[in-house]
Amino acid sequence: MRVLYREIFLGTAKYVILRNIFMFITGIINIFIVRLLGPYEYGKYFLVWNLISTVGPILSLGWLNTLARFIPEKYSDYEKAQLLSQGLISVFIISILFFLGVSLTYRFSFQFLPKELKDIIFIFICFTILVAFFNVLEGFWRGLGKFNEFVVIDGLRSNIGNILALVLLFLGFISYKIIIQINFLVGVFFLCGLFYHIRKYLNFRIISIEKKVIIFCLSLLLGQIVYMLAVNLDLLLLRGMLKDPYQVGYFSAGTRIPKIIEAVFIGQLPAPILYYLSISNNDSFREKFLNFSTKILGFVFGLVSLVCFSLSDYIIEFLFAEKYIHSIIVFKFFSLSLPILAFLIFISTYYVYNKKVFVHLAFYFLFLVLFHSLFTYLLLPLYKFFAPVISYLFCLVCFGILINMDCMYRFKISVFFEFIRLIFFLVLSVSLEIIFKIRLISTFTFIIIYILTKSISFDEINKLKEITISFLKKNQMQI
Repeated sequence: MRVLYREIFLGTAKYVILRNIFMFITGIINIFIVRLLGPYEYGKYFLVWNLISTVGPILSLGWLNTLARFIPEKYSDYEKAQLLSQGLISVFIISILFFLGVSLTYRFSFQFLPKELKDIIFIFICFTILVAFFNVLEGFWRGLGKFNEFVVIDGLRSNIGNILALVLLFLGFISYKIIIQINFLVGVFFLCGLFYHIRKYLNFRIISIEKKVIIFCLSLLLGQIVYMLAVNLDLLLLRGMLKDPYQVGYFSAGTRIPKIIEAVFIGQLPAPILYYLSISNNDSFREKFLNFSTKILGFVFGLVSLVCFSLSDYIIEFLFAEKYIHSIIVFKFFSLSLPILAFLIFISTYYVYNKKVFVHLAFYFLFLVLFHSLFTYLLLPLYKFFAPVISYLFCLVCFGILINMDCMYRFKISVFFEFIRLIFFLVLSVSLEIIFKIRLISTFTFIIIYILTKSISFDEINKLKEITISFLKKNQMQI
């Protein structure tokens, strides 16, 4: 069992570390971008960029995770080529429909589009389609088990585009359009290179798609739609109701650092974990791994979130300057979502593995789309750019409670009480800091509570230590 833990940890750690190197560089570049653009231009940039990065995966029709899930089961290059080509053909068809749909909307319903989108409509359409094809190819690379190879490709694409855009910003071209346009051109170059690299796998004959692949793919497509709504509805409500890009700028700057932490340390985990779950035949191992990982991640990211909570004013002013002082309260409380998301990430991957995506999506849509949008709408007039944060935290906790209860009922895996304990410890720690106004008291309280209640056992700490040492020794030998 420990050997299997070690193998998964090694593969996942290499993927995450390599990804984090590029994400760290991207984060540093983005800090300068935020500072140079200012709240007004950054608010416009963030809205357009978010739409591209969420609509693009929808156009990929769920093929990213579908290819990652089914390619490992295909033994011949011919079968892999069939599956990849099916994905590319379907995405090409939907991209044509998207191009026509947005073009007609722009022509006949011009007034419904935000101005920042109207000013860059053609690049927006083409960039969104480019992201869709990029996602399909990423899924193929993951399915081959080449996580690290694609991390390098994606990291170079992202950072080269942002560095070139940053140079132009330093030269005085202060506009969100510059960043979008430069990144699009770099993306086209990399996409052409990817297609050339996999040319032997391209087989564009019309082939029927397996039923199980269609069902899995459609479930993930629905997931992308739900995710797009969850990510963008609060931004659209902010922009639409308050009519002020500054409000979007303050909100997006405050959520920027927590989202970077989520992307770097949490968002990368499902890709390798789904692969290892797919090739493992040990149900007992999967259950033990879920229990172990949720508990550890909840504790670790609880500490991270509480440090961010205590030092939020220093961090925002140091990174983004005083012009973003209104973003401090957003950063302070939005950071508290990190341990919840970390706790839930393996549960969501477990639903994907067991082909129960629709169940997970139903809960997600109910709480993080419908209820979140409703509460944000009701709170906006009073709390303005802070309203989405209040709504999001409340709905995320409710979602976590329900999905944990369903996981306990459906898969007989109980991490429900661990989740409730995590929420209670977070609330108690934050409350003490708010009452006594002593920096970092929440962090120390959180640690002490976990030790006194023995929520983290010494056996679990030793197991994590053993895996980490094994990872370091193996990498030292390779060097």
